Amino acid sequence: MAERVSSKALIQVAWALIGQIEVQPADVSDALIRRAVSTAYYALFHEICFLIATRLVPPGVSHVRGELGVRAYRTLDHQRAVDTARRIVNGAAQASSARAADEDTQPFAPEELVRFCDVFLTLHRARQHADYNPSEQLGRFDAEIMIQ
Repeated sequence: MAERVSSKALIQVAWALIGQIEVQPADVSDALIRRAVSTAYYALFHEICFLIATRLVPPGVSHVRGELGVRAYRTLDHQRAVDTARRIVNGAAQASSARAADEDTQPFAPEELVRFCDVFLTLHRARQHADYNPSEQLGRFDAEIMIQ
């Protein structure tokens, strides 16, 4: 049993799905594209869950196996992650505006965290469209951008 859901493996699965598009009928290709976008989102979401678990569970205790590890891994739900990411991105934008007026103002959050949250929100929106909006057209190029 794996110690965690491998984000790297999920990204490989997303690329494998994209690689099958050209040899499939159009309806199957559409399903593969949608599944690839959704898988890319889940790769990032599981990485966040793992990072949370590594901070909540004491060193030496399994992060995924055992009740404590599972509870720590499952503390994050999708909506809470989205809400938190939005607050970070919006707070950074407001702080940036304030810094433009006053150079002594400190950044709201590290730039890497703001970029990470922005990517997470983009992937979340793409997954929502891929999973719940069948009328929206998604192309191979759209999926490849989301996977990268």
